[in-house]
Amino acid sequence: MASFSDPPHSQTQYIPAAFVWDERFTTRQEKSYRTIDNRIDRGRDLVEAFLEPTSILDPPQYSYAALRSFIASANRAALTDRNLLPRKNIILDDRRDPTVGTAAAGTHSVRDWTSDFYQKQPPPGDYQWHHRLTRKEATRQNISPTQAERRTVYVADLSPTIALAIMLETAPRQTKIVRDFLQRHVVNRGYFAVSMTAGFAFELHLPYFALRKRAVRSNDIRKIRQSRPASATSRAGTGGPGDFVHQAQISILITGIDEWIWTALCCVDTYFETDDQTEEMYYLNLDAPTGAENTCDKPIWNPREYFLVALANRVHQVTLEWAIIICEFESRLSKFFWTKDRFFYDTDTLNAGLKDDKNLNRTKEYTWSTHILRTFYNSLTNLIEAWESFRASELRLLFSNLSEPMRLRWQVRTIRIEQDLSELRYFRRSLLQKIEMFDSLKDGLVNASALSESQVATSQGQNITLLTWLTVMYLPPSLVTGIYGMSMVSPTASWSIYAGVIVLMVSLTALGLVGVQRSYNHRKERSV
Repeated sequence: MASFSDPPHSQTQYIPAAFVWDERFTTRQEKSYRTIDNRIDRGRDLVEAFLEPTSILDPPQYSYAALRSFIASANRAALTDRNLLPRKNIILDDRRDPTVGTAAAGTHSVRDWTSDFYQKQPPPGDYQWHHRLTRKEATRQNISPTQAERRTVYVADLSPTIALAIMLETAPRQTKIVRDFLQRHVVNRGYFAVSMTAGFAFELHLPYFALRKRAVRSNDIRKIRQSRPASATSRAGTGGPGDFVHQAQISILITGIDEWIWTALCCVDTYFETDDQTEEMYYLNLDAPTGAENTCDKPIWNPREYFLVALANRVHQVTLEWAIIICEFESRLSKFFWTKDRFFYDTDTLNAGLKDDKNLNRTKEYTWSTHILRTFYNSLTNLIEAWESFRASELRLLFSNLSEPMRLRWQVRTIRIEQDLSELRYFRRSLLQKIEMFDSLKDGLVNASALSESQVATSQGQNITLLTWLTVMYLPPSLVTGIYGMSMVSPTASWSIYAGVIVLMVSLTALGLVGVQRSYNHRKERSV
C-alpha cells in the first residue's frame, strides 16, 4: 500500500528535486550563522523597509495592505523600551542540544535521529530559558544570544506592537518569509507550505470558527476577527441566547538555517476564551506551539518532526471546533424543519414553510441562514483545498531521506491528519446539503409567493372584467335616458318607443361586445 509520503499516482512517478529534503540542512551551516544577528537598517523606517518589494517583478499595488493597516496602530515606543511590550500572552523557550559531539548523538555536525537520545528520552537541553513574558524584568538572564540554538515563541492574540517587534528581530534574509506569514495570519487565510530558500521554512494557517457561551460578546480589540451573537440567526442560528460565534486562526512558522539553528513562531487567537490558557501552559511547563504535546523538558529537536507534530495536533483541535459548530447547527436546523416524530415533510410542515408574513420574516430567516452556511462552507473549502494541494506536493518533503523507523512513526501523524480532514470533508458536504435545502426552500417560498400574487392578480382581473361588462351594458340606457331627458323629445311620446330604443341600443352593444370577444379569441388561437 502506498504511504502518505508516496506520490499520489505512481510509485515510479518523477519526484522533483524541490520535494526532497536538502541534505545540507542535516549538517551545521556555520558560514551562514553570521547572518542570524543581522537586522533591518535602523536608519530607515522599519515598516517600509520590512514591507518593500523584494523583486522588481512585484506589482507596486501589492504592498501588504492588510498587514500595513494592522501594524499602523502599533506602539513604536516599545521598540526602544521593551518594558512597553504587551507581554502577558507570550511564552518564549530557548535551549541548546547538549548531545553535541557525543557518540550516541552522532558526530559534531550530524545528529542521529534514530538514537535513544532523540527517540526514547530526548535531552532537555543546555542553556535553557523558559519564560512567560509578564514582568518588566523579563530579560535573557545569564544566557548569551549565541548559546541558544532552538527557540519557540508562542503568541496568543498577536497585537500590532508584537508584530512590529517580530519585524524588528527578523534577519533580512528571512524578511519575505516572515511578512508573508504575518499577512496570511492577519487576513485569516488557510495555507500550508514548505520552502527551502534562505534556509528552510514550514508554514501552516488554520482558520476556523469557535462557538462559546458568554454573558456578553468577546470582541477582538485588534479588529481583525469578527464575533457575532449566534441568536442573530434566529430559529436557524447556531446556539441559543448567550452563544457567540468567533472567527479565529492558528498560524505556525518554523524557519531555520539548518536542523540545529531554527525558530518556531506560533500565533493563536484566544480572545474569546475566559481561561488564561497561556498561563496554564506556562506553569505546567507544556510546549505551547505543538498544542501541549510534551513538556518543555522533553523537546523535539528535529524541526521537521516538530512541524508534523504541531500540524497533527492543531488540525485535530480545529476539527473539534468545527464539529461543535456543525453539530450545534444541525441540531438547530432539525428543530426548525422537523421533529423527532416527523422526519419527512408533511403537508402542515410544507404549508408553514411556504407562507410568509407581511414583514417577510421567513424570507429573512432563509436568506440569513444561507449566508451563514455559505460563510462556514467557504472557510472549510479554502482549508481543505489548501491541505489537498499541500498533500499532493510538499508533504512528501517531510518524509524524504528518513530511516524506516522514523517514516513509520511519522506516518501515524499523517494518518491522524487524514482522519481529521475526512471529518472536515464530511462537514463540508453537510453544509452544502443544508445550503441546497435552504435554497430550495427559499425558491419554493418565492415561487409560492409569486403564485399567490398571480392568483390575486387574476382574481382582480376577473373582477375588473365583470365591472367593465356591467359598465358597457349600462351605457345604452344611460344614453337613451340622456336623449329623452332633452327638451327636443315631446313629453307626450309613448313609453313603448323609449323601451324599444333601449332594447335596440342594448342589443347593438351586446352584439358589438360579442364580436370583439370573438375577434380577440380568434387572434389568440392564431398566435398559439
